[in-house]
Amino acid sequence: MPQSLAQILVHLVFSTKNREMLLADDIRDELHAYIGGIVENLKGTLLRSGSVGDHIHLLIAHPRTCAPSELVLEIKTGSSRWLKTKGGRYADFHWQSGYGILSISPSHRQALEHYIGNQAEHHRIVTFQEEYRRLLEKFVPNAQTKVDAILAALASENTHAAGLEAHKLKSAARAVGVLRLGELCQRME
Repeated sequence: MPQSLAQILVHLVFSTKNREMLLADDIRDELHAYIGGIVENLKGTLLRSGSVGDHIHLLIAHPRTCAPSELVLEIKTGSSRWLKTKGGRYADFHWQSGYGILSISPSHRQALEHYIGNQAEHHRIVTFQEEYRRLLEKFVPNAQTKVDAILAALASENTHAAGLEAHKLKSAARAVGVLRLGELCQRME
């Protein structure tokens, strides 16, 4: 096949450093548009964005030729540099080092777009920390299943199977920003 096709939708979430309430209402639309340009330069599409003072949600049609970590690095680095040009309030601006990037089904796109578009209303009720904990609660049972599979494979001296399970856990851990666990799993591979 001479052409390539990819339809990968991702929900990317990350916060300001130390979850400081730095993203003012008057800068958000411009910030979202700037991030959209970064994504477009990488051959992806920013489908929806929403933010509050301490974090941002992005729904992205993931670029076909770009690794998820590269996409996040480009978005965070570029937008941080741009924000620093927007006055004294942002002179020392940084994003938190971690992030969550999760693939979503096209059938869930509309619901996620609604959710992202209503961030201000949503966060009157739920804090970012509570929201991220819920995300991790979905991750943890899945992670425990993978850890159990790794241990079972090692107990039966099947290092190949242990490596495959470690690879799966590495990807899941990195997707929700549990980078140290991802590093440990990479070593196990």
